[in-house]
Amino acid sequence: MAKEREATARRGAGLSVVVYPIIGVLAVGNLVFALLFFLNPLAGGPAGGPSGRKIEVRTPSRLLRVGEGLNAEGPNAGFETRVPGEEFEEKLKLLVSVTRATRPGEQAAEFFQSDAGREAKPAVVFEFPSRGSGGDALEVYAIDLRHQAAYCRLRSTGEDLAVKLDLYQKLAAELAQLAGGVAGGLSLSVPYTMSLGEALRSRLAKLQGPLTVTTVSSDPRQQLAQSLSMGALRFQPVDGSTLLVPLRLPDDQAKARGLADAMARASDKVKVQHFDYATQAGEVRQFARAIARPLAEIEDCVVLQYAGRVRVLRGTELLVREEGGPMSLGAQTRFEGERAMVQALDGLLSERGLLYFAEGHGERRAVDRRGEGLSQLADYLGSRGFRSAPLDLAAAKAVPNDCQVLVLAGPRKPLPAEAEKAIAAHVERGGRLAVLLDPPEGVVPAADTLKRFGIAAPDPKKAIQIASNEPPEAMRLELDTKLDFVAKWARGATVFYTAAELAVTPPAADAAFEVLRIAWPAGAEDRAKAPCVLAGARPKAAGKGPKLLVFGDVDAFSNQLLRELPTNAQLFSDALGWLAE
Repeated sequence: MAKEREATARRGAGLSVVVYPIIGVLAVGNLVFALLFFLNPLAGGPAGGPSGRKIEVRTPSRLLRVGEGLNAEGPNAGFETRVPGEEFEEKLKLLVSVTRATRPGEQAAEFFQSDAGREAKPAVVFEFPSRGSGGDALEVYAIDLRHQAAYCRLRSTGEDLAVKLDLYQKLAAELAQLAGGVAGGLSLSVPYTMSLGEALRSRLAKLQGPLTVTTVSSDPRQQLAQSLSMGALRFQPVDGSTLLVPLRLPDDQAKARGLADAMARASDKVKVQHFDYATQAGEVRQFARAIARPLAEIEDCVVLQYAGRVRVLRGTELLVREEGGPMSLGAQTRFEGERAMVQALDGLLSERGLLYFAEGHGERRAVDRRGEGLSQLADYLGSRGFRSAPLDLAAAKAVPNDCQVLVLAGPRKPLPAEAEKAIAAHVERGGRLAVLLDPPEGVVPAADTLKRFGIAAPDPKKAIQIASNEPPEAMRLELDTKLDFVAKWARGATVFYTAAELAVTPPAADAAFEVLRIAWPAGAEDRAKAPCVLAGARPKAAGKGPKLLVFGDVDAFSNQLLRELPTNAQLFSDALGWLAE
């Protein structure tokens, strides 16, 4: 019997002793992530007295108890595990090392003296035995992304500690592993706090009216489907017909909420609201209707509303790819929400003029929210300080004097002679023109005007074929960053689809303008011979004068593609910004 009891004790000393676990679908609407595990009833161990030492990790509603030796009954909601003596010592040393590795610093003191710090409560508490006393506790309040630190307090002394983030994450991962590795180190994650940089603070100081910042979490069903496809979820049976799985707010969305909250603390003109799709689907739909956006366009987004303008920052715009990994499973990405917010506010606070989108000849329309439409592009341009209006050239007879840039977005019918004359007159008086082609339709609007400036489309019905691509018409662009204005444009991936090749003819030496090859398919061995897909013309002398841009593709800026490639909209906005200068 003694041997049987000893064998039972060894089996109970494993790293993840769990009996009847129930893993709930966690849909949290705040930033304090509880441990993603329940126990009902709690794992029982072999008979015996309570252990001599234990580490306890507490969140507001959960408890993880790591004990050396044998434990009696534990809490009603939590998880209990027993580890061998040597391994327990390693866990204890790791925990104690956190308090010894850092000292109170200005960062931690600044946080606890701020409004956020004074109101904060411990999100996670590590209670552990201390040599020479009954024990101590490390209280973790928040994570500061800017300084890569977790702000903590040592209960015995009240010291403010700024623990290195990587050290805290290692600790959280080690202890979470005792619970079967559910959700990894993120099981013990805490709220994010942001110490805003001067660039963002200066933009907030320029606000003349209220700015509403709304975060919308993604639909957890999509996360579930993605996790299932990757085999990343751990199922736990509840009964014979039910399976429950853990879901949590993605880390980048939690950081976005932390950034929004920091903005509200920094300016009394900022109002913040958070929508959790899992528990507030009705409110999310109502919000989408209020800002006239399809539901799919605001999921996993931060929405800014200011002075009647709306700017939707997608989750992907808040992340920057780290070198060495693709934007896929296992990708290395860095949260750059503050940088993206600064750029978004620059657009909302600026006034860059009126864009006229020509209509009446099969052009893509700025108010069309179907897949081929340009409504998302128009919305983005609006958030960057541009105003948009339709223009029927056949009825107007002329381009209005208040036109900052005239946009001809893929007409499918030839323009009448009156419209061609109106466009030529607009350019002649120093106007700005953007032309987007739509192969295989083959219509080249303002062809004579473009030819005068050395730009043509020899075969507008034929799309460039890139043999290495699938589909072959899709191509990633490479921009000529040696051009002074192009160097300031967005550097994100830009993809054209069914693009026509453009021919660029150098002007005469005494011409008042220059013609530019701006972009071609990426990866070309000989750039000079690579097909040009974006060309422009500008005056040689500084000051007023005609400016033109010709894009070999209009599909690249359609609603259908912008949902997948928001950087295309940024490219177009930067290009129009150059035209409007």
